[in-house]
Amino acid sequence: MTDLDQKEDAKTLIARRGILNGSLTRIQKRIESGVLSEASMQMLILMEEKAISVFGEYELLNTDLGDNEEDPSATENCYF
Repeated sequence: MTDLDQKEDAKTLIARRGILNGSLTRIQKRIESGVLSEASMQMLILMEEKAISVFGEYELLNTDLGDNEEDPSATENCYF
């Protein structure tokens, strides 16, 4: 794999991580809006499963990217 290929792969991973971070932010905002008190048990379960799935993929991307300019601790702290 050439340097150019590695840079393109890193750009793709960083873009994907940004999309996942946005999804996590939307989940967090939904929770903070008070929707939990009105949601059915089924909806709560689906929201939990989605958050777990998205956060798991977010963590994998951080592992794949290794050290780069973004500090993931702010996002991670919201979900621990």
